[in-house]
Amino acid sequence: MKYSIDRFNIIVGIVLAIVALAGIVGSYQLSIAQSSQLSTAPVTVSSSTVESPTVQFALTVQDAKTPLAFVYNSQENPTLYVHKGDVVKVALTNTGMEPHDFTLQGYNLKTKVLSSGQSDSIIFKADMTGTFTYYCSVPGHKDVGMQGQFVVE
Repeated sequence: MKYSIDRFNIIVGIVLAIVALAGIVGSYQLSIAQSSQLSTAPVTVSSSTVESPTVQFALTVQDAKTPLAFVYNSQENPTLYVHKGDVVKVALTNTGMEPHDFTLQGYNLKTKVLSSGQSDSIIFKADMTGTFTYYCSVPGHKDVGMQGQFVVE
């Protein structure tokens, strides 16, 4: 009988130790969560944060002749204008035969390289003013004219 009581006490002791340890870990995690909520450090939002677009450009590709071009509203390599603070969506559909992408210099953004018939888009906040070059980064395409200007006013 004494053996059963000792064994019982050991088991109870182990259970109490586990419960106490769980309580310490739980309150430590709660303490970390509460202190991170109270942090006054500024939060930096990157230009790639996804929000609802306020300006949208649906571009296609012209590669049946030279120069290669992005096409928007029947214009080849148009200058795209936005205002600072706009959330911009640039959608590219490769209607050509060669692979293409859309790369926006200065913002360091780009779509995937797309095969014929594929589409991709980028959404970003225009948080820097200036004139930036957009182009196709497939080797040689920018050199034969597949580029334009993106202006943030």
